[in-house]
Amino acid sequence: MATPAPTPRPDITPRALHSLGFRAGVIAGVGFTLVMLGLRVFLFLPSLPELVQNAILPLVPGNVFESLIQTFGFAAKRILFLIMVLFQVVVVGGLLGMLYARLFAAPSLVTPQQDDYPAQMFGKGQLWINALVYAAAIWLVMMVVFAPLVGLGFFGSGSFQGIIGFSLLSFILYLSYTLFLAFFFHAMVQGALRRLLGMDAAPHPALSPNGRGGVSIGRRQLLRGGVVALAALGLGYWAWRYITDGGGSDGMGGAAAQNGDQMSVAGLPAVITPTNTFYKVSKNTFDPSPSSTDWVLSVSGLVDHAFSIGYADLKAMPALEQEVTLQCISNEVGGNLISNGKWKGVRLADLLKRAGVQSGAQDVVFRASDGYSDSVTLETAMHDYNLLAYDMNDAPLRSDHGAPARLLIPGIFGMKNVKWLTSIEVVNREYLGFWQSQGWDNMATVRTATRITVPESGTTLKAGGVLIGGTAAAGDRGIRQVQVSLDGGQTWHTAQLVATPSQYSWVIWQYIWQATPGRYTIVTRSIDGFGDLQAADSRPPYASGATGYHKVEVVVT
Repeated sequence: MATPAPTPRPDITPRALHSLGFRAGVIAGVGFTLVMLGLRVFLFLPSLPELVQNAILPLVPGNVFESLIQTFGFAAKRILFLIMVLFQVVVVGGLLGMLYARLFAAPSLVTPQQDDYPAQMFGKGQLWINALVYAAAIWLVMMVVFAPLVGLGFFGSGSFQGIIGFSLLSFILYLSYTLFLAFFFHAMVQGALRRLLGMDAAPHPALSPNGRGGVSIGRRQLLRGGVVALAALGLGYWAWRYITDGGGSDGMGGAAAQNGDQMSVAGLPAVITPTNTFYKVSKNTFDPSPSSTDWVLSVSGLVDHAFSIGYADLKAMPALEQEVTLQCISNEVGGNLISNGKWKGVRLADLLKRAGVQSGAQDVVFRASDGYSDSVTLETAMHDYNLLAYDMNDAPLRSDHGAPARLLIPGIFGMKNVKWLTSIEVVNREYLGFWQSQGWDNMATVRTATRITVPESGTTLKAGGVLIGGTAAAGDRGIRQVQVSLDGGQTWHTAQLVATPSQYSWVIWQYIWQATPGRYTIVTRSIDGFGDLQAADSRPPYASGATGYHKVEVVVT
C-alpha cells in the first residue's frame, strides 16, 4: 500500500513570527518574574527592578522625592517597583521574545504532528540548545554591562553572593526565561501551523459526551493555558499582597508606612508602641534578614585597636535599657511616622572607647548589610545614652526593625539610626550618608513635635466633658509642658502630662475640655526641656523636618 504524501506546511510571515515571539516573551516574562521573586526571597538574589530602583533613587533630588511622597504617600516606592516589574514583563520580555523569534524560529517551523505537544517539545534537542545559547548571551550582557551599572561590579563581584554565587544564580534566572520562551514560542508556532492546516478543527469524540464529536481542545492547549493562568495568578496575587501589605518595609523611600499608634482604652496612644505597629523605615524593596549566628560587627578607622565582635560577645557586654522615641524626618505635622519603644543594648561609647579613638577624628560612619550608610559627629556618638540595640520591647530585635543589632541615638531623626548594622568606622572628615546625597539635613536634629490623636479632625462631639489628648516629643531634650488652644491659637491652656517615660521618649498628654456648642479649631504646641517653644512656622519635611502646630477642626452639638 502506498505511503500517503506528507501534508504540506503553510508559511508563517516574519511579521506573524515576531508577533508570536512578543506574546511568548511576555508569558515567559511572567514566569521569569516569579522565579526572580523566589530567588530573592529564598536565596537573597537581588531582583532586577530592585537593583535599578536602588541605583536611581540616590539620583532623585530630595525635593522631588518629597513631592512624590506628598502625592502618592509612602506607597510611591512600591508603585515604582510594580511599574518596573510590568516594564520588565511586557517591554523587555516582549522585545527579547521578538529577537528570539528572529534568531531561533527554524526548529519550530516544522510540520505539526498529531502527537501531544509536550512529547514533541522535549524531543526537540535544538530547542534546548537554543535556550541555553540565548540564556548565555543575556547572562553575559547582564554580568558585563548591567551589574557594574547598578553598583555590583563585573559578574556581581560586589554582591552578597560573590562572583561565583551571583553568576550562577543569575544564569539560572535567565535560563528560566529562555526555557519558558522556547516552550511557549514553539507551542504558539505549532498552534498557528495547526490552525492554518485545519488540524485543530477536527472532531474529537473523546471530548463529546454523546460520542458524536466536538471541537478539539487538546491537552497541549489545556497545559499551556493552565501554566499561563497559574503564573499570571501567582504574579497578580503577589502584586496585590505587595501593594496592600501594611507590614512591609516602610518610611523614607519605602512603601506604605505603618501607623505607629496603638490606642489605649481612654483613646490616648499607648506609652510603648507594640512592635508590630511600630513604624518602619527602609530604602529597600526587600529588606535583608541577616542571621545573628554568623553576624559580625567591625570597628575600624582612626582607632588604636580595630576589632570585630559577634552577637554573643556583644550581648555579654554590660547592657543599658531605656525608652526612646523614633521619628522619621519625612513625618508631617501631626503625622504617625513616630513611635516609642523600650530598647536594650550596649553603649556605643563603650565600643568606641574599647577601640581607642585617635586624635583628628571627626565623624563616626555606620554601615548596614543592605548597603545603607550614615554618620554622626564623634561628639554625638560618645553620648552615654546611645545604644547598639539588640532587644526591643522585651524581646529580641526583629529583622524588620534591624536585627541582629541597630543604632539608637536619641535626638536625631530615624534615618540616622542605622539598622542591620555591620560596621563602625571612625573618619577624619564629614561623611554624607545615603539620604544626605539627596540634600536631606546631615545633622537631622529632631524637631519638637506635638500632635492631637483624639478627637480626630471633622468629628462631631457632644457638649460636656471632652477628652483632648495625644503625644509630644523633642528628641533628647524632653518635654516640659504641652499647651492646648480651643480658638485657633489665640489663647492657650496647659495640658496634663499623664505619662513621661524618659527624657528620650514622647510624653502622653491630655486636656479635659468642658465643651459648649459651636465650631472649634483645636491647636497644640509644646515647650521642650530646655525651655524653648515649638516652632510655629509651617514648613514641609524636606530638608530638616516639618515644623508647625497640629490643628483639628471639630463641631460640638
